[in-house]
Amino acid sequence: MSSTLRFPAPWSVGLKLITGICVALLLMASLLSASATGPQGIVRDLLLLVGPAGIAVASLFVVRGYRVAPGELSVLRLVWTTRIPLVPLCRVDVDPRALSGSIRIGGNGGFFSFTGWYYNRRLGRYRMLVTDPRRAVVLHFADRRPIVVSPGDPAVFARVARLGAGLPAE
Repeated sequence: MSSTLRFPAPWSVGLKLITGICVALLLMASLLSASATGPQGIVRDLLLLVGPAGIAVASLFVVRGYRVAPGELSVLRLVWTTRIPLVPLCRVDVDPRALSGSIRIGGNGGFFSFTGWYYNRRLGRYRMLVTDPRRAVVLHFADRRPIVVSPGDPAVFARVARLGAGLPAE
């Protein structure tokens, strides 16, 4: 593999719903707390900013897509790129049920993305960088915990990731 391929990270209905609810709640909380007969001056102004600031910070962690190049997976965020070496990748599994029964250890549970460290019986502790759990692709490494991503076309992504790591396409 000598070129770089980009894959979109489509949002599931659940992610859209969770994000919409979080945005609405944060904006309503800011407006209600600031408009109540209580805080005035700078305190009121700060309360008005809490919701929009929370939305802005959470949006930084959105997963916009994935890019696979020889030896590297890039997870495209809003402002930065998370780079993951693909060597030593051992196995790539397309598994829409991979995230079933997962417990969040630390990270984001659906506000613009599902990201962070999670645990389930099948994978053990793993890193999630997902926008649609039904499109889960599990990357198994020889020297570290699994990483789960959710590209728009999981089967093609799995083949490209294998090639990017120097493995047979299968």
